[in-house]
Amino acid sequence: MRGVIIEADHDRSNKEETVIRLFIKTDNGPTIVSEKYRPYIYILSDDMEPVEKILQKAEGVVSVEKVERYVRWERKTVLLVRLKHQKYVQKIRKAVEKAGAECREHDIPVERKYMYEKGVRPITVVDFQAENGELRSISPLESKAFLRTAAFDLEVYAKDRVPDPRRDEIIMASYVDSDGYKTVVTTKNVSLPFAKKVETEAQIISELNRIISERDPDVIFTYNGDGFDLPYLKERAHILGMKIPWGRDGSEPRIHRAGGGNPSVSIAGRAHVDVFQIIQFMAAVGAINTFKLDLENVYRAVLGKEKIKIDHRDIAGEWSGGDVKKLAEYCLQDSEACYELGMEFLPLYEELARLTATNLHNVVRMSTSQIVEWKLILEAFKAKKVVPKKPKEETVRRRMMNTYEGAFVKEPVPGLHENIVVFDFRSLYPTIIISHNVDPDTVNAPYCKKEEAYVSPAGHYFCKKPRGLLPRTLEDILQERFRLKDQLRNMEKGTMEYKVVFAKQQALKIIANSAYGYLGYARARWYSRECAEAITAWARKYIRDVMRKAEEAGFKVIYGDTDSVFVVLPKGWDLSKAFEFLEKVNRELPKPMSLEFDGYYVRGIFLTKRSGKGAAKKKYALIDDKGNLKITGMEYVRRDWAEIAKDVQKKVLEYVLKEGRPEKAVEYVRKVIDEVRKGSIPKEKLVIYTQIQKELDRYESKGPHVTAALKAARAGIKVEPGTIVGYVITKRGKNISEKAELAAFVEEGDYDPEYYINHQVLPAVMPILEELGYTEKDLKKGDAQKTLLDFT
Repeated sequence: MRGVIIEADHDRSNKEETVIRLFIKTDNGPTIVSEKYRPYIYILSDDMEPVEKILQKAEGVVSVEKVERYVRWERKTVLLVRLKHQKYVQKIRKAVEKAGAECREHDIPVERKYMYEKGVRPITVVDFQAENGELRSISPLESKAFLRTAAFDLEVYAKDRVPDPRRDEIIMASYVDSDGYKTVVTTKNVSLPFAKKVETEAQIISELNRIISERDPDVIFTYNGDGFDLPYLKERAHILGMKIPWGRDGSEPRIHRAGGGNPSVSIAGRAHVDVFQIIQFMAAVGAINTFKLDLENVYRAVLGKEKIKIDHRDIAGEWSGGDVKKLAEYCLQDSEACYELGMEFLPLYEELARLTATNLHNVVRMSTSQIVEWKLILEAFKAKKVVPKKPKEETVRRRMMNTYEGAFVKEPVPGLHENIVVFDFRSLYPTIIISHNVDPDTVNAPYCKKEEAYVSPAGHYFCKKPRGLLPRTLEDILQERFRLKDQLRNMEKGTMEYKVVFAKQQALKIIANSAYGYLGYARARWYSRECAEAITAWARKYIRDVMRKAEEAGFKVIYGDTDSVFVVLPKGWDLSKAFEFLEKVNRELPKPMSLEFDGYYVRGIFLTKRSGKGAAKKKYALIDDKGNLKITGMEYVRRDWAEIAKDVQKKVLEYVLKEGRPEKAVEYVRKVIDEVRKGSIPKEKLVIYTQIQKELDRYESKGPHVTAALKAARAGIKVEPGTIVGYVITKRGKNISEKAELAAFVEEGDYDPEYYINHQVLPAVMPILEELGYTEKDLKKGDAQKTLLDFT
């Protein structure tokens, strides 16, 4: 029989034996198959005899076997101990450690060990045989996995307060899925074809239960379902004497609160994908350029689409005497937007789940370092290497005190430049790791001499043989990624085939680009400050070498940063000279390191530091020969500036770089200043977004964002660490902090024009226009006409 493994877990009700459950979707519907499993641990000791005696008497031990495994660089004889149930692990670990031995791999979940040993992965097609629900055989197949996907959303009645499940009822729920089914369930009449009226809140919950049971999705998308929808729904159901048996085994969603962090909610046999978790991850790695992570802003930023916006404080009003039809449409659009966003990122996370042998629910909630670690644990199993232990807290604190020199940045040559070529190292840090065999098991190792090693500029040496686990893993990843990128060139963008292949290479990219950071991550099992230090030392060496060679070849180097070099083509040269230079450099680089042509830019501007000495690092704008702007480090790409500052800055850069008309830029800024003074700027252009980093009472200095948040809290709005507040500087108050008000409480036209002129508009454009000889006085009054010929 064929089917797709949705997820694997273990039967928590069985306290005597470990039983692995596989939730598999077949053509005949979902099924649960089980198999008894003997989880293993490794015992390391120089003296096996006393340890073996302990194990002979220990409860729960099924077998003890001497096996050959790699412990770091050494091949050793270790004990492979199989247990009847994972509950015996901690007791055995303590006993053998008292005897001077060491226990390993006791902290790897049993379902992952099972998948390692069986060679199967989540979200993969398998051929399996089962009898009476008991698995007899299973093997992976090379086929595409197709899943039924869905999304749901709740609306709650909470007038003038933060929703509380102990008192505030659910008034509406929406659901959409991959078969085109959609509905809104509510207790009021709504004249929409997809709306269904029921009598009570309990019936809303019953209807949701029925839909989940009958529609039977494999993946359920939510937007903050971990933090709101699922815990809220579960608590309301319990208050009403009901359950929400959404698990394919009939269980309710499980709320996990490990380590006191944010909760996560799992549903047995279904992958709960909280899209908000994905968006937070994407924003953190810079893949999404939006500061406010509400569904409306993210939907616009990622997919370029709009949806109805109703502030959560207005929901009660719309329900009580407003537009219930609009509220129903809003509720449905929440599910639809969440669904579309989930589908946008699902192929990527399916691939990450396969690459790490991790359930989709778990991988969605991982950091980049955790993703790298689980990939390495899987590769260590294949290579018969014993996995290092997790570090203790005291070790983590000590590691966090260690520092080392980072990337090299050459200070830019300030001002306006033309005919700029940018060279970029392809996957610099991963290729350094591969080409120099950088690995915690090869660094300063005693089994080779320095003459048989790569010696880094930082002084650490890395044995050339054998290949380390990390460079070997990255080499496979990069080769596959480059193969997939070549494949993409011959595919039509937007097709499902293209999206799948793109997701595969993107998943590989995330792991490859995160490997260096993982080595310096204090909680990493394979932590190595020496490795991280050596990688950046080599990176500094190679980029300096390229800049020196570029100058020798006749280029003018105007900037260098980490893995990129910016040069100006001399007059009379064409791009063929740049490609000749590339070929020469690449002949001398160790493989697979490679310098690439990143782009040609007609014009670019690098800004001066505020101190007036030199240029600011990572603060520039470029325009290519097709008119596309690339802006780095300015207000336009920062999240903590009002929209008006970003808009004005972008327009000024377009006038200066695209049209070559700085005088037109000045004229435009003067008009904006006039409009600001007249009070005609829409409120949405004036909102400044800032994240609250700690409890409000812990702020000693009360900046405008804190003051606005305190006012909001006094009005009954919940503001906690992590909350993003949007505020406007109004006309009311003696200073900026007093004038700050939460945007929702501000009327149109109520803003301080002088603040927005002097603290938003002018700071956004003056660094650019000062490079061209203009002053604030020119912008506020207006004089000189200047052209680009005056500055190039």
